[in-house]
Amino acid sequence: MKKYAFLAVVPVLPAGLLFIFFSIGCTKSGSLPLTGNTADFCNIHRITFIGPSGPDTITFVYNVFGNPIRGDRAFVDDGSPRYIFRYDGQGRLQDFIGAYNNGAGEFWTRYSYSDDNRIVWDTTFTLVNQIVSWPPPENGFFLSDKKEYDQEGRITEITSYFHGTYGPVPDTSFVAGSQSYIYDARGDVVGPAYDDKINYHRTNKVWMFIDDQYSENNPFPIDAYNNYGLPTKMNFNVNQSPFPVYSPVLFMLNYANTVIDYDCELPNSKY
Repeated sequence: MKKYAFLAVVPVLPAGLLFIFFSIGCTKSGSLPLTGNTADFCNIHRITFIGPSGPDTITFVYNVFGNPIRGDRAFVDDGSPRYIFRYDGQGRLQDFIGAYNNGAGEFWTRYSYSDDNRIVWDTTFTLVNQIVSWPPPENGFFLSDKKEYDQEGRITEITSYFHGTYGPVPDTSFVAGSQSYIYDARGDVVGPAYDDKINYHRTNKVWMFIDDQYSENNPFPIDAYNNYGLPTKMNFNVNQSPFPVYSPVLFMLNYANTVIDYDCELPNSKY
């Protein structure tokens, strides 16, 4: 089973199979065209939430280009890994890894780019025994996502594939599910109600790709904002919103009582 503790999806699969899917994207300073407002002057510094084992914190570390390289977690265990982001020689996101402290990993996703620097495929292995050499040994199957975009650089379609042994049949590949995204005149994915503040995913293109979240505004009630109009506190119940129209917090974390702290460069607020 694809193990990604904070994003559970049941796509259309042959009876008896349940899998978990996720995807990611490009860099803060990358060349991808993208319309709409961004908040490049702020980085998400820390997320604090109430997880299944109690309070937990993820603290992000960024490189000189403003892109995340680590997500250090206060409590690392099965279902709550720390995060590693690796980039290629062109500064493009290459790997997203959920790592344990023993050298193994909960998942390892690698990305393939088109000539126009868009991630068009990702490949994900789960419960890997090492995070050094690609590809890691298979656990009987792996998953991949094919991504399509509109002219404004936003995800419009994701098709997920299963590869591996299905029952007695080895070397099986089939479409495991798909998701479409339609945007309204405000630049938000059609469906939920939104606030009128900038979506915090837009502090970094990496976050937009991770959650396939390109909406301009925040699509669920926010309890508090900072002086820049970015959400700082939310109490999300995963049953209130169907995946994947919008995500609760980064990486689909859907725990209650979430607080987001930012590092902002500008001396004055936007609001």
